[in-house]
Amino acid sequence: MKMARQLAKRKLTRRPGLLQAAEVLGCDYSHLRRVIIGERQSKTLVAKFHTLATQPQNATAQKRVAPIDLAAAENLSPFFFKTLATLGLEVVIVRFDAKPDSPIWGHPGIERELERELQVIQAGMLDSSWFTEGAQWHFFHVATSQLGKAMQQIKSGLDARGLLPVTTLLHAESASALREWYPGTTAALIQADAETGA
Repeated sequence: MKMARQLAKRKLTRRPGLLQAAEVLGCDYSHLRRVIIGERQSKTLVAKFHTLATQPQNATAQKRVAPIDLAAAENLSPFFFKTLATLGLEVVIVRFDAKPDSPIWGHPGIERELERELQVIQAGMLDSSWFTEGAQWHFFHVATSQLGKAMQQIKSGLDARGLLPVTTLLHAESASALREWYPGTTAALIQADAETGA
């Protein structure tokens, strides 16, 4: 009953362009809408949204190359990352290219299958998933002592399914830097530019 009253009080206002802005910023539409109307707090996202709103229309059509800032908001926010480290957990990210012809579509629920395989070797579990246009991001929490074992399990599991060609395996070395384990041969360090809500 209380929720019904709150919903009745809430004024729903159409916000043209918000869906497109969410795509360009690489975030969930619902999250962006709640931040804009003040239900959630994120100074960084508000600043990015206002910067985007002042750009010409053709500039907003360009999408971010790696829109993980809001997907990683919890897993890669400095406070949560520090908490995970205190618990002896690492963040492992499995990213799939999910274009219309991608083989990933033949494996619905792959993230849960990978989680079961990690649990069999007692190495980790699925935390959350994020789906964007053309990509899937799956965040796993892995025991620090089992990181190498977990990465090998994920990689071999994906190889057996024929999914390695559309996979990128990443490990969060800090709240702002990701190490590419696959397909990179140099284990390159990538800046995550995580949304911190600050």
